[in-house]
Amino acid sequence: MGSSVAPADQLTRFCRQYLQLERPLRYPDDTLLRDDKAQAFLYERLFKPGAVSHPPPIRYQLKVLKELVSRIENCIDDWEAFGISENLVTALADLLSVPLPSELIAAQQKSYVTYHQSLLGPDPSGEDPRITLLESRFLLSAAGTTGLRTWEASLHLGQYLCANPAITRGRRVLELGAGTGYLSILCAKYLGAEHVVASDGSDDVISNLPDSLFLNGLQGSDMVLPMDLKWGHALVGTEERDWNGGRKIDVVIGADVTYDLDLHPALVGTLDELSNLFPGVDIVMAATERNQKTFESFLDTCQRVGYEDIITVAKMADVDTPVTLRTRKFIRNPLLGRKQMVVDILHPGRANISKEELREKLSGMYKAGKEQVSVFGLRTQFGGGKTTGFALVYDSPEAMKKFEPHYRLVRVGLASKIEKPSRQQRKQRKNRQKTLRGTAKVKGAKPKKEK
Repeated sequence: MGSSVAPADQLTRFCRQYLQLERPLRYPDDTLLRDDKAQAFLYERLFKPGAVSHPPPIRYQLKVLKELVSRIENCIDDWEAFGISENLVTALADLLSVPLPSELIAAQQKSYVTYHQSLLGPDPSGEDPRITLLESRFLLSAAGTTGLRTWEASLHLGQYLCANPAITRGRRVLELGAGTGYLSILCAKYLGAEHVVASDGSDDVISNLPDSLFLNGLQGSDMVLPMDLKWGHALVGTEERDWNGGRKIDVVIGADVTYDLDLHPALVGTLDELSNLFPGVDIVMAATERNQKTFESFLDTCQRVGYEDIITVAKMADVDTPVTLRTRKFIRNPLLGRKQMVVDILHPGRANISKEELREKLSGMYKAGKEQVSVFGLRTQFGGGKTTGFALVYDSPEAMKKFEPHYRLVRVGLASKIEKPSRQQRKQRKNRQKTLRGTAKVKGAKPKKEK
């Protein structure tokens, strides 16, 4: 089935996802991939030597180019009319000849990641607005911090600020939990902020921020100031009498800083102190709602200290946001009358997907009734956006009732829960039977009647 996205937009989207190290990539349609001009465009933009000033890791380049060449080869049905670009084949051969680091070493190395700002037009020089960062892309946490990579909530908050530039234009901004500095650089370079303080409580993060500023042409600039700021610690009366040299703060921003319940009191305490220091300050936060209780706990903590006018500007986890299902390791098991598979659910705009909704979607994909589908073992990756689990699609409801474990049948309403006495009652019955023999055990299992 062809895509409704225009060919030029498909190619541009693929290039941007590639530079952002997206997984999985959305490749252009087959009819577009076999076109000579489309292949030449991809080669010139991504794989030509020197085309990308800060290229992705070699392993990632090789994986993407192998998949791209394979897709082109599979979509060609007339080799006299179509072919594979010699430049792409040569680029693939060059990458294959490069010694690759081990997966363990590669996972610990930092990678260049480039984020394009799709909501902003080209700058005066005609270049598309972009931010390039050096991230530990494959490490969720290192040296006690999760701030060595850019998280999804930062990208969403960045889009919100791009759509509402008046929030930061001509104002002094403080970012809490700056991490890689993505939002601070966006505000300083493209959104017209007068000054930005990029704060974080990790020494490693603060020491890495100058590298991010250098990659984006802000080295030596007075517009962005890295600052060590630990939540819950007093801002005034420590090293200097007036915090931040007495300079005003107009806007406080923060993305993905509410994920830890234990940090909520310290974070809200710092927000409260900033509100007292700078009356009228605007606070804009973004969070990926991985756990509803955690997010509600943060809101409750805010209300306890007096933040009663909390406005939810945008809900990140929208239940109406579409999700993408991909199945792999597919096996047809005739002995058990079912199809078995691993299912990957991509839900970048949602916290998660319910099992009921997943069963309904799988039943449509495999033309089976919902009562023939079983899903289990779902695990959401850290950071959200992707969930992996197992799915079974039975040939008939009877086969499902015959081979599925009883507890899973209870979950989907195809069986009733077996009511058993409590554990204490079962132990008491067992102890009463120990002193009896033969048929007397049956009588002894019953509690004695009071006279």
